[in-house]
Amino acid sequence: MARNRIIFTLLYADGHFMLSRNFRLQRIGDVRWLLDNYKFGLLAESIDELFILDVSRSNRNPRNFIADASAVVADCFVPVGFGGGIRDIHQVGVLMRAGADKVVINTAALSYPEFIGEVASEVGAQSVAISVDVLGATSQKVVSEN
Repeated sequence: MARNRIIFTLLYADGHFMLSRNFRLQRIGDVRWLLDNYKFGLLAESIDELFILDVSRSNRNPRNFIADASAVVADCFVPVGFGGGIRDIHQVGVLMRAGADKVVINTAALSYPEFIGEVASEVGAQSVAISVDVLGATSQKVVSEN
């Protein structure tokens, strides 16, 4: 039987971590600020999974995202999902090799539904999560099937 899970989600854009208020991003700090103010090794005792999503609206920098996301999860021992702008199987491989236990797919799930099956075939269904943005909601809800 499925159980409820607490999935903590961090939003990342243009080198900074963000809060979202009805899709209006507010900068809260860079990776150094986040590491100084949050201890994800301790936080992991209270959550089931951690997702870090690159929500940059333009000029994504995957190298910087992976470096910052990897720094955040270095001492975090819960399943970790990385996502944001995933459009092809190559990007999935890059994120998985960077340490993600799961990849989080959003837009491609709608525009190219077959992609979900392709990713699941490549990395396993347990390693795929689909996120849904809901306008007007107070938070982003991520649905994960385990």
